[in-house]
Amino acid sequence: MQKLWFVILFVVTTCITVTAQGTRIEFKNIKIKTEFLSAPVYKLDNFTSGLKSDKKWLMVNTSYRTPNIKAHQGNEWIDNIRVETEIIFSALFQGKPVWAYATGKTEYWAIELDGKDHRSMALLPPQVLQRYGDAKNYKNLKVYVRVSFYLSRNNLLLGRSVAGSRADAQLNSVFETISGPLGSALRLPNVIVPLEKSPWALIDVDYQEMLKPEEGK
Repeated sequence: MQKLWFVILFVVTTCITVTAQGTRIEFKNIKIKTEFLSAPVYKLDNFTSGLKSDKKWLMVNTSYRTPNIKAHQGNEWIDNIRVETEIIFSALFQGKPVWAYATGKTEYWAIELDGKDHRSMALLPPQVLQRYGDAKNYKNLKVYVRVSFYLSRNNLLLGRSVAGSRADAQLNSVFETISGPLGSALRLPNVIVPLEKSPWALIDVDYQEMLKPEEGK
């Protein structure tokens, strides 16, 4: 009898996990905001560098709303969420104007399905903009962004949004073309860094999602 109850409990638990991490999950109300920012300056009692910089980071600040799914002791959680950030910007390569296609991804371990707004930040370092963009006239750069949320174990798309001056459908088509095998843009893979690897890593720590723990080597 105990073995039967154990089997039933295992099946129920599995069903709950599948519901929380399957096709019924959808992130909604996804909003993307881009901004060129100087790195924050931290004042330390025992250190002063005296250095000043006019370099700018391109910050992609994405807010999204999770579904509200209840569990036995509160809300359900979903693990292993991959956030992929793609940026297309006007650039120069070997003296010629081109489109640059920069990418980056962040793996989160646990996100609470509480029906509330969450956020994810990613940043394009100033060195990339200095090398391929117009470092002195950031506001003149044409910038388009796409942020996608995936369930890592099966690449299930949970939500996506695009930002730029074009209609969403048209802009999404542009990303599909440029990211594909026939795309002719200057490719800059993995240059977009997560918030935790940027100068903003220590700001609002309690409101950041937890990164997926690195597997032992």
